[in-house]
Amino acid sequence: MDRKEAYDLINGMLEDTDYPITIKNIGDVEDFLLDDSSRRFSDQYAAIGRIYDELSGSPDIDRYPEPPIGKEEEEHRSASNANF
Repeated sequence: MDRKEAYDLINGMLEDTDYPITIKNIGDVEDFLLDDSSRRFSDQYAAIGRIYDELSGSPDIDRYPEPPIGKEEEEHRSASNANF
């Protein structure tokens, strides 16, 4: 995917949100990912993070994984059962 296709894809994802900026370059993508308020668009944020990694040539690491279901509860339970 080239950059123009990526920006078009990202803008399409953000169409249904209230994000106020049209993505036109890699700096706009970085601004979106660094803006804590962008995390409220959780599905779009994860997908845009993956597109950014692809565009920037980052290693194939999934930095935006889906949260595991029940993981938090599991950790809480194991902490409460620990012998101190």
